[in-house]
Parts: sequence; C-alpha cells; structure tokens
Amino acid sequence: MIPELSTGQSLLMPAAMTPAASILLKAEDLGETTVLGIQAVALISTLLQYLSPYPVVLRILKLRSTGDYSYVPYLFTFWNAWLTTFYGIIVKNAFMLFVNSFGVVTSAAFMIIFVRHYPRKLHLRMIIFFGSVIISALCYQAAALDPATGRYFLGSIQLAASVACYISPLATIGVVFRKRSAESLPFLLLLMNLCSSFAWFLYGVLLSDEFLQVPNFIGFLLSIVQLSIYAIFPPPRF
Repeated sequence: MIPELSTGQSLLMPAAMTPAASILLKAEDLGETTVLGIQAVALISTLLQYLSPYPVVLRILKLRSTGDYSYVPYLFTFWNAWLTTFYGIIVKNAFMLFVNSFGVVTSAAFMIIFVRHYPRKLHLRMIIFFGSVIISALCYQAAALDPATGRYFLGSIQLAASVACYISPLATIGVVFRKRSAESLPFLLLLMNLCSSFAWFLYGVLLSDEFLQVPNFIGFLLSIVQLSIYAIFPPPRF
C-alpha cells in the first residue's frame, strides 16, 4: 500500500498540483511501482548524501587537520537535516522524518570530528551553538502555530536552508581558483547532492509540495555547476 500523506490523500492522489508540476509528472498516470521507485531513489541517494563526507572525515583524522576543507557544507547539512526532520513532523510524513533524522545523527558525528581538528575550535563551537539555538526556537514557533501556518512558516525557512546547503560547498571556491584545483570541494557530496536533489524534486511533485520542489530544483542546477567546476579543476589525486 502507498503510505498516507498528511492531507489524508495517498501519493497516487495528491492535492492540486501547480501547472509546471503537472506538466512534468501527472500523478494519475503513475502506478504504485513508479511511486515506490521514486521513494526508493530518494531514500538511497539521501542516505548516501549524508554518508558522503566519510572520506573527507577519514582524511581529516589521518592528517589531524581540516586543511583547506570548510566546515560550512557539513554544518549546513546538519542544520538542514534538522529543519527537514521537523518539517516532516509538522506535515506528518514518516518517510521524510526517517530519512532526515538519519542525517541529523551522521552530520552531528561528522561535525564533532571536524570541531576536534579545527584550528579555531571556540569560534566554530560558538557558531554551532547560536545557530542551533535559533533553529530550536524556529521549530518551537512552528509547532506552536496551527498546522497550515506552521507548515508555511517552517517550510519557508527550510526552503532557504536547503538552498544555502546546496550553495555551501562553494565556500572554498576562492581556494579552488587560487590553486586551480578542486581538491577542497567534497566530490562525493556534490555527486550525491545531484542525485538526491533530483529525487526529492520528483517526490515534491508527487506531494504537490512547493517547499520540496523549489529548493531541490535549484539544488539540482547548483550541483551541475559545482561538478562542472570540479571537472574544470580536477585535483591531482582524482
């Protein structure tokens, strides 16, 4: 059976879709296998996306230094997973809740390792602390609102956070151009961002959820740009 949505409709019968979305994908033409297939792709690509920093973390542990790697992509991934998990609670979507709660745990673990080997530990800890306090307050505010308003409130914030998360790998773009090497860009994260954003865009179309469609469509385009930069300036060990 197709899991029920928060609106009480199944994935095969979403609410009225935007004209653009209905052109891309008509829900009434989809079979159960197609819907579950999109969910499976979203699940696998997102789990791999959250695990993709692992090679970078191993390198940091080996060198005992963060080197030219920026904490921004990993911190934004943690915050975005947190917001998306709570958004899943607001809209009562168990699939979204499960996938992104995994991201909260893995991203938190990676950030602990990053902080341990970052030269300005206190600075980074303060950023994490104050950012997390703000996100907690936003989630609390969303929960205090009525469901429709809370969805719009947190969805808008999560949309902006998702776009920021997709932009964040470019935090070291200055290093890339200066050294003419993309070694500081997390290649696996970029690749998984591409796959995950496309899958979640399709899932957003199925749910007729603009807060999933818009940021992931933008993320898909940004991932193409970032992978193109990686191809133009390949690192020596690639």
